[in-house]
Amino acid sequence: MNRLDMKYYGNWDLFVQTVQLCLVDPGIVIVENLRSEDERDLLVLLANSLGTVSQHDVSAPDDANHQIHQIAPKETPVIDSDGFPILSTSLLAFPSHTDDYFESKPADLVMFNCVRQAEDGGTSLIAHLKLILERLDGDTIETLKQPNFPARFGLTPLLTESEAGLLIRYNRLETERGAQLLNYQLEPAQIQALDAFDAAIDAVQIQFKLRENDCIVINNSRILHGRTAITNGSNRLLRRVKIYLS
Repeated sequence: MNRLDMKYYGNWDLFVQTVQLCLVDPGIVIVENLRSEDERDLLVLLANSLGTVSQHDVSAPDDANHQIHQIAPKETPVIDSDGFPILSTSLLAFPSHTDDYFESKPADLVMFNCVRQAEDGGTSLIAHLKLILERLDGDTIETLKQPNFPARFGLTPLLTESEAGLLIRYNRLETERGAQLLNYQLEPAQIQALDAFDAAIDAVQIQFKLRENDCIVINNSRILHGRTAITNGSNRLLRRVKIYLS
């Protein structure tokens, strides 16, 4: 995984261009030593340099900037508008997924800036779509490309063709929640495809621990992310920003 250290970049434009290249291939980069400097919030500055910051799904906004979502575990998780617990606010493990599954147009990029890391648990999970696809057969891929998986806004494909290859929208839990909301029955072939996708994620995903002032930037249509469970009483805190490129 690519790592860029802010300490070695005196030219901001060159730094942003390097981040952009990493987001094309392999689709992920960790920026080290991304700290706020005086009145500048470097997380916001980088987000605005990459694209347009999303206003969606900021259920626990940062006091200083309401475009930033503070992600901190709670013994009792926050409940969303449909009555479902928000896993990112819980102590539970969060399986690898892409963000904004329930949005008709998901954010293109997601950034997580580590303020405090958990002493126990909270290990990051990353899975590359390219590696996942290598473990799936043609029938499974075709099933996942069909526009009949439930989300809040209706039915959607999980894999989508693009000029640059297949893109992913994936959150198994929210697919199942979407089925509840739409009173939709998943077909056996769909469940089998979801099970195969989950097995492929487990086979290829890597684990690592974000350090204080690390900022991970993720291409949300090519990289899945998650985390392991967190011990009760942890003061882990991440700041998240989502970005549209167009």
